[in-house]
Amino acid sequence: MTARQTNVAPAKGWLPLVFLTILTLVILIISVISLYLGWTTIFQNLFYFPIIFACAYYVKRGFVFSVLLASSYVVLMAIFSQDPGILGGALMRLLIFILVAAVITYLSIIRIRAEERLRESERRLADIIDFLPDPTFAIDADGKVIAWNRAIEEMLGVSKEDMLGKGDYAYAVPVYGEARPVLINLVLHENKELEKKYTSYTRRGDQLIAEMFEQKLNGGKGEYIWVIASPLYGPGGTITGAIESIRIVTDRKRAEDALRRANQKLNLLSSITRHDINNHLTVLQGYREILETELPDTRFAEYFQKINAAAQRIYAMIQFTREYEQIGVHDPSWQDCRTLADTAAKEAPLGQVMVKNDLPCGAKVFTDPLIVKVFYNLMDNAVRYGGKITTIRFSVQESEDTHIIVCEDDGDGVRADEKKKIFERGFGKNTGLGLFLSREILAITGITIQETGEPGTGARFEMTVPKEAYRFEDTT
Repeated sequence: MTARQTNVAPAKGWLPLVFLTILTLVILIISVISLYLGWTTIFQNLFYFPIIFACAYYVKRGFVFSVLLASSYVVLMAIFSQDPGILGGALMRLLIFILVAAVITYLSIIRIRAEERLRESERRLADIIDFLPDPTFAIDADGKVIAWNRAIEEMLGVSKEDMLGKGDYAYAVPVYGEARPVLINLVLHENKELEKKYTSYTRRGDQLIAEMFEQKLNGGKGEYIWVIASPLYGPGGTITGAIESIRIVTDRKRAEDALRRANQKLNLLSSITRHDINNHLTVLQGYREILETELPDTRFAEYFQKINAAAQRIYAMIQFTREYEQIGVHDPSWQDCRTLADTAAKEAPLGQVMVKNDLPCGAKVFTDPLIVKVFYNLMDNAVRYGGKITTIRFSVQESEDTHIIVCEDDGDGVRADEKKKIFERGFGKNTGLGLFLSREILAITGITIQETGEPGTGARFEMTVPKEAYRFEDTT
């Protein structure tokens, strides 16, 4: 039945009809008694009750009934009184009865159509949810299940018919073995204790994302599950419920663990190799110094200098591999920008250069923990190559889709033909690895870096952070 058909459909059930019939008869009897006793006022107000009830409950048929009931009032008045003034008043009352019936009928039609649209919307939502590949369910604002798709039926072995309409956290029992709040409930109500039950918990806008290991799944063998929940919105932006999807990620977690173990072995091998190379390098440097002492001939001085320079570059490369292998080892996390700048400023060889930290308190980026090295490298490069530099300043620029963390100084700046080359491995006067390493660290979570300063007026490095990797936490 469509919304256009609802305004002619009678309400189902016989109890309302019995109630309306008894109410109408009682009012008619009271009216007759009142008129018989000579009372021509007050009692007619009783007619509003069956009129309003009929038009609200039976809509169009209720309007027809109301017109007939109002007409019976005029007939009663005509039977018991021939006074033109009273009859004129009765006709006016008839028009008022019909007008009230028309207004109630119109409002009822609007209400029924709105309810039908809501039901149709819920049906469509249920159909969409039903075909989602991930186990998914939805609840209304009262916590009752309004959708339970095929994938979750197969995952938990609970049919849609057994779950729809149930509340009191019944949807949690097949997963957790008990009726208790789960992630979907955090969308509707905050619960700090519940948040702690998840090994990983993230809020992105109005979405909640979490991971945990649940022992009761897979016949008691347990599964790692990834869960996402978000609100359902009704007219006017009001939250009418919430939806949650569950994904079993046990295979992914096992692959991650295997990859982590492999990386640990590779890092161990790399560490041992670096240690051995450093030992041999130390031996070479020792013999070089002995030869330089034993052969003070100036003809060999140039060769000794080249040997020493090569050894220093080998040592720098070894140091770089130590830092580079740490990128991506630890999971990205939310880092406070202002704290990063302050920490790097304490470690960087600034000399007389002043660092001005204008990054706002509470501004955080989702990135590799090694990002502190990026801040350090920017300061170190500014001091090394800034020439007349006196100040380094950190700030942030906000736009609709991105946030830009800016590091600028008042030094000599970067030549136009070198702006892109400075991020290449090996470019530069020193080892040429600092800015390359910085770019790689930022790229882990999609952050890009570029130099946009004007040559001669100072360098300006812009780190562009994607919208989803930046958030602001009010610390006041």
